[in-house]
Amino acid sequence: MLKHIGPREIIAALGLASTGAGVALINLPAALVAVGVVLFFLAVPPRHFVR
Repeated sequence: MLKHIGPREIIAALGLASTGAGVALINLPAALVAVGVVLFFLAVPPRHFVR
């Protein structure tokens, strides 16, 4: 799994992390809601909702 991670993936992850951090500093409740939704979909695979 880690073998597929290259410079592009690392840059994308850093971009997402910095964007998330910026949004969190501006609007913390919305960031917490977004994290909760992401964790929910990670815990419950989306295929349960797709027929």
